[in-house]
Amino acid sequence: MSPRRRQPGAEHVTEAIRWLGWAEGDLVTAIENEANPKVPYRNAAYEAQQAAEKAIKAVILLAGLGFDEVHDLEALATQVPPGFSLPVTTDALARLSDLATEGRYPDEGEAIAADEAAQAIATATKICSAAVEHFVARGVDRASISSPPERRGRWTRRGAGRAFDAASRRGWWWRHPHPTRASVRPRERVR
Repeated sequence: MSPRRRQPGAEHVTEAIRWLGWAEGDLVTAIENEANPKVPYRNAAYEAQQAAEKAIKAVILLAGLGFDEVHDLEALATQVPPGFSLPVTTDALARLSDLATEGRYPDEGEAIAADEAAQAIATATKICSAAVEHFVARGVDRASISSPPERRGRWTRRGAGRAFDAASRRGWWWRHPHPTRASVRPRERVR
């Protein structure tokens, strides 16, 4: 059975920018996971693979091409368009794919060491940087890539957002009629 193929939409440039933005977000997560002593190195390696995968898929989408919905970086590398060359070897891609599988399930392999996680992040960083350079060379504004999409909407990691704005800490639901609204208001003292 062959893998499903994702075809680009009419707005393939916007879609590619979104994919690359997510890749950069995954790379930041990998770096933060590696630095956090409470997080296992397998999480950093997994996020590094996700960053590399999304960056490669973004490059393919930018060219207006479709890609196979696979997680194998070697298979994705064969689908990159002419004019883009990956800055890493196929062995590095294979190892990064293996680390993601080993880090995902407990029965897939040994624990991932610190140096393996660092190498995974270095590989993903090279791929993401090459993808960003490729986008910029094709006229995409660098600022449009680096803005993580999940920070623009409602529920953000650091609070604020539209659901709980700074003007009213009570949030959207407090200002609109709702059958249970009275039950969440602070009760006045009766004397």
